[in-house]
Amino acid sequence: MFAFNATLICLLVPLLPWLAIRFGAQGVACVSIGVNVAYVLFLIPLMHMRVLPAEIWRWYAFDVALPLVATAIVVLSGRALARSTLPNGSMLTTASTLAIVVRIAALYMAALTVTGFALLMSQRFRANDRLPVNPVEV
Repeated sequence: MFAFNATLICLLVPLLPWLAIRFGAQGVACVSIGVNVAYVLFLIPLMHMRVLPAEIWRWYAFDVALPLVATAIVVLSGRALARSTLPNGSMLTTASTLAIVVRIAALYMAALTVTGFALLMSQRFRANDRLPVNPVEV
């Protein structure tokens, strides 16, 4: 892991100023995306080989693919709404409507998560007659 990060530093220190001058903020942002993709493709499998070997595909499916698919659905829906046969002045209205829908969906998902956690804690409390002292036990 240290060697990977040291290699990234050696590559990025000269690359970032050149990309900033040549391409501006988009070039630097692409480097950030590239670094995160490199971590997901190279370091996460290394970590899972040592720490949790059986959990890598579950992590990729539920923690990477599921949010990626949800994000793609929202983005593609927004693009479809924006490219529809609406007059030019209604682009702001479309963007505002999409932002409201996304916020409502996020609040709904947060409420489901909190409700599920509360149910789990109440079941554990009833089963053990106590709450865990250490939050890591949850």
